[in-house]
Amino acid sequence: AVPVPVAVAPPGAAVAPPPPAVAATPPAPLAPAVPVLAFSQPVYQTGTGQTIEVVVIGENLKGTGQIPLEVMYNPQLLSYVRTDKGENPALLKEAEAHPARGQIRLSIDTATAPESGRVVLARLFMQGSRPGVSYLVYRMPAVKSPTGETINAQLRAARVVIQ
Repeated sequence: AVPVPVAVAPPGAAVAPPPPAVAATPPAPLAPAVPVLAFSQPVYQTGTGQTIEVVVIGENLKGTGQIPLEVMYNPQLLSYVRTDKGENPALLKEAEAHPARGQIRLSIDTATAPESGRVVLARLFMQGSRPGVSYLVYRMPAVKSPTGETINAQLRAARVVIQ
């Protein structure tokens, strides 16, 4: 062991008091996680006449209230088949398709969403109509909390390659 030098005051010398304790600064509260709406894959691939499953997922949705969500796609390249509910059926209140416009409206109620993590909101089944690339994009009005505060959500698009 290496000896550690210790300062010793001579007898009768004044000893300096220890420095005052510094109050610990409490950690800043964590910012709430940003809600995310995405698809399970950034790129889907299918063939003409084949049906694919497109999974709509959400993250950090607790406390975002009702979310009116639209999924837009190119109706010349993809045909709508059906929508199934996700892992928690209570999250998807309603699904309404407008195939001629390339639009699927989803009404999401986040009251039963998990506190954090990913959850499957819906499963969209689509069929390739002809070769090309169709983008899947979200369109939605601003998300409001139950208190009326605007919540900035992150929307992540995907694309479908039809061969």
